[in-house]
Amino acid sequence: MRLSHLPEKRLEETNDAERQIVAELIAEVASLPGIKASLATKTLHKKRPALIPVLDNRAIFGAYMNPGWPHRPPDRAPVGHLVRIKRALDCIATDLTREENICSWHQLQQIAPNHSWIEIFDMVWWMYFREVEERRS
Repeated sequence: MRLSHLPEKRLEETNDAERQIVAELIAEVASLPGIKASLATKTLHKKRPALIPVLDNRAIFGAYMNPGWPHRPPDRAPVGHLVRIKRALDCIATDLTREENICSWHQLQQIAPNHSWIEIFDMVWWMYFREVEERRS
């Protein structure tokens, strides 16, 4: 698959089929030797910063997608698996488009106008994730 096959949209504007295409590209790159979903998305995010979020192993797969976090350990399924990548994209897209969050994304983007909503989501989630992780230590 090529980058040219990706939708020319922001993640929050995509539909299910378009997120499937994004997930397939991420999974394809993550299947290369020595590369996992985290590195694949860090690289692809640079090419499509409004479409491809950084899917960090601990912050996204271990915490954000774990309803029992921080009290329950993360799922041990491989994070580079297409189904988990697609689910992560769906979860983030849902949070970006959730009616009660829209106002917040607009306000945060006024503070950081050069960043996409998924970049802002990443910043906010990382700050929260690190704060909780530090309290647990």
